[in-house]
Amino acid sequence: MSPLVKACFLCLVTFSYQVIKIQVLACSIPPPTVECNGSGCSLYNNQGLWEDHSPCKAAKSLFPTSEAQLVAAVAEGVKNKQKINVISGLAHSHTRLACVGEGGLIISTRDFASKLSVDKSAQTITVDPGVIFRDLLDEAAKADLAFPTSTSWDGVSAAGSISTGAHGSGLVGKGSAINEYVVGMRLVVPASASEGYARVIQLTEGDEDLKAARFSLGTLGAISQITFALEPMFKRSVSLSLEDDAGLEDRLESFLRGTEFANIYWYVGHAKAFLGKIDRVSVNTPGNGINKSSYQPNTVAKVEQSAAKYDAYEANEDLVTLCNDTGKSMNNRVATSGGFLNDGENFTGYPVVGFNHLMQAAGGCQDYHQKRDNQSSCTISKITDQNQLICSWDRRVKSRQTFDLEIRVPLSRAREAIIDVKKIRDLNPNALCALEGSGIVMRTIKKSEAFLGPPEDMVTFEVIYYRYRKAYVPKFNMDIYQEIEQLLIEKYGGNLHWGKSGGHLFDGLAKRTVNLPKFLMVKKKLDPQGLFSNDWTDALLGLRGKKVEILKKGCALEKLCKCREDIHCAPDKGYLCKPGQIWKNARVCRKSN
Repeated sequence: MSPLVKACFLCLVTFSYQVIKIQVLACSIPPPTVECNGSGCSLYNNQGLWEDHSPCKAAKSLFPTSEAQLVAAVAEGVKNKQKINVISGLAHSHTRLACVGEGGLIISTRDFASKLSVDKSAQTITVDPGVIFRDLLDEAAKADLAFPTSTSWDGVSAAGSISTGAHGSGLVGKGSAINEYVVGMRLVVPASASEGYARVIQLTEGDEDLKAARFSLGTLGAISQITFALEPMFKRSVSLSLEDDAGLEDRLESFLRGTEFANIYWYVGHAKAFLGKIDRVSVNTPGNGINKSSYQPNTVAKVEQSAAKYDAYEANEDLVTLCNDTGKSMNNRVATSGGFLNDGENFTGYPVVGFNHLMQAAGGCQDYHQKRDNQSSCTISKITDQNQLICSWDRRVKSRQTFDLEIRVPLSRAREAIIDVKKIRDLNPNALCALEGSGIVMRTIKKSEAFLGPPEDMVTFEVIYYRYRKAYVPKFNMDIYQEIEQLLIEKYGGNLHWGKSGGHLFDGLAKRTVNLPKFLMVKKKLDPQGLFSNDWTDALLGLRGKKVEILKKGCALEKLCKCREDIHCAPDKGYLCKPGQIWKNARVCRKSN
């Protein structure tokens, strides 16, 4: 028996239990983001539910593993004059940004994720578009280098994160937006028949077109390679505190500007704020902390029980119990230090200090990646084993559905905005207990030179709250959320995160984007036929007469419109179109007494 065969035999004998366990857990792998049959393809996002409840269809999907295959895929779409959209392996956007249309071509970067090359002397890392951030952060760390920012979840892809303007929090240096660290890019764009229908262009720092390509919504072409700037490794020091929100508006800006990676979880309904004082410190500072805050797999039973509990709160309009429950969640965040662990296993006190790549983001669910979705046992429509570990967004289970809006308000106007939100809160404090367990999440984004980036320093108001899985069902107290959203956008000049919820609130976003004309000039040059656009991006960018808002019966219930008439709400259920109580220009669906 050869040494290799003997080793394999011993592995099978010694670890037979683990092998059986892996087989049992095989269905932890989410069903594929793209499912195709003889009649075409369907695309699913992380909730299995698009913002307008209609399906996302395409004619075909391709899964390149290299730049050459990506060029061939783009060329096929251009030759056939198809709309083309590139998606990530896990496709987490809520909007119809990724919905290419029934005759279109989907290109997934799921399998184009093998290259991670660090240039230690240049302090850069070059990656394939499908590389997820956990792998990027870890590879940089091997060379004692750090990527200063990332999203809170480390499972986003490199290309997807820069294309949607994803970010962390911070105003120091290049700031918190991931795209700000792009110093080079290779992009596959449409070409003439004589050029083979697709060509690769190389963009580097100093190229004006990079200001468009580093944050493009995927509307310029298909990214085949990205080079990011890195920094010498450092550690993060985290101290969290729960405080009354009295005077929050007065100390907000100094806190956010005085702490490099500051964030705030504002529990509006409880009049509390959970402040994250997060700064960089030397690598010599003692501490081996890690961030294990969220995005860990859970059992089917717990995911479905949580969803059923919130369904009951809504159905019974039970705000008292809901507030008690979210209050416990808030206090649990305090008791567990928000998931920051001093030694990797326990929280023993502040500050929690650890290497940047282990403290800046958390995850786990991406380990059940669709790269292994060819196992037929993992594409069943429902999981019957209640103890099965899954990601909470697995569409095969009845998980909690949410609206997730991130409204970016100029930091210079945040003080006034908080005062007005408090005025709305004070009319019915319990109603805002329904915000997801983090309250309103406040982070910062630095002024950007990217054409679609913010023209000044911004603070985010991320609002996540319950929505019904069934379409056109009014949410209890939905008028309060609608008024806050319209207030922040219409009165305070807020913009939305391009990849999250928003519906009609995206209307007019193009007009508030200072450098949009420059972006559109680059788009016209690289994609003159608009093959990398769809109806939603055209509406977003103000092209071809497309509109974001859809006026029809019940449209305001799903954020498709700002109500004008009662019929846009649910008059048969007592929800009528009314003006806001504090922001009078708002039009909201309020339940009649």
